[in-house]
Amino acid sequence: MRRIGIAVHRFRPDALEVARTIAQWAHDNGCQAVIDEADFAAVNSTLASAGDVGDVDVLVSVGGDGTMLRAVRSLNGRLVPVVGVNLGLLGYLTGVEHETLIDVLAAWRSGKEQKDF
Repeated sequence: MRRIGIAVHRFRPDALEVARTIAQWAHDNGCQAVIDEADFAAVNSTLASAGDVGDVDVLVSVGGDGTMLRAVRSLNGRLVPVVGVNLGLLGYLTGVEHETLIDVLAAWRSGKEQKDF
C-alpha cells in the first residue's frame, strides 16, 4: 500500500482542511495517509494515522515555506519526493496551489511526471 505523508501548518484552519482532503483522497484511492505526530491532533481525521512522515512514498507539505522547511527536515536525509502546497504569502518553496493538489496526487499515483500535466 502506498503511503502519503502529510506535514501541515497546524495553526491554519485552511491548511487543516486541505490535510483532511488529502487523507480522504488517500483513503478513497487505496493509499494510507500518515500525519506528522506533532500535527495529528490538530488535523483530527480518522482516515489517517500518526507516524513518521519520512517513512512514506511521498510527503505533502501544506502551508507555506516554513512548513516546507519543517517537512524536509523531518525526512532526516531520506530521499522522499515532497509536494509543497502553497497556502502562505510568498510560496517560494511550494509549487502547487491547493486547487490543483488532487490532480497532482492522481498524477503521482499513476506514475506521471509533473511535466505531463
